[in-house]
Amino acid sequence: MKANVILSGLCSFVLIACSSGQINTGEAIAPFINENEITGFIERGDTYESVVLEYSLDTPNGDELQFASCPSIENTSESNVDTSQFYLLQLIKKNCIAAKYYYQSLSTPVYKSYLPNAINEEFIVNLPATTVPDLGGQFLEQRSGILKEFEEKIEVLSESENSIELALSDDLVINYVVMARGDFNKDGIEDMILRLDWYISSAFGKGFELVSVTQKGEDKPYFVGRL
Repeated sequence: MKANVILSGLCSFVLIACSSGQINTGEAIAPFINENEITGFIERGDTYESVVLEYSLDTPNGDELQFASCPSIENTSESNVDTSQFYLLQLIKKNCIAAKYYYQSLSTPVYKSYLPNAINEEFIVNLPATTVPDLGGQFLEQRSGILKEFEEKIEVLSESENSIELALSDDLVINYVVMARGDFNKDGIEDMILRLDWYISSAFGKGFELVSVTQKGEDKPYFVGRL
């Protein structure tokens, strides 16, 4: 089985949290897509449809299911994939959602951003406490305020320019990965798409979710939406 990835989708923005580091420039800010997180990426192309991938998963009967584009990934259901690889299908679908947003943003110039150049602990812990995976039930509804005020435990496990992995309370581990940046909601201000790669260290359970983040002014709270 080969491994490759990309992304597609949008959201309603939810108000919460506030923050620090920001950029404000009079020059256009180029949209960004994190190709390092697109495993098996071959060629970017000028449109979402023209991105070339080389990726494959296994079918339930052991055949190889090949993917060469995001549209082919979008049209694949879990029933087409071996159950042991459902989480990989989920990953590449999330990646294609992010890629679609990136390509949609190419036609919209962005001149302002209040988001940091690189993510770090300070940025993540000031996001809404709901910037975690949806584990079902009333899990998200019970989370209020910002992450650093809600969590009893926050430990940095690893960090790079475009990702930071945190261990939170109740054995929840999340790697926050920047997948794309651009004006995704067409308001002239830069937004960010984060992929949340999560697992429970003491139990079975892992997955991937996408959220969008924006800040509309230096002293404004963050808006976070699920994609």
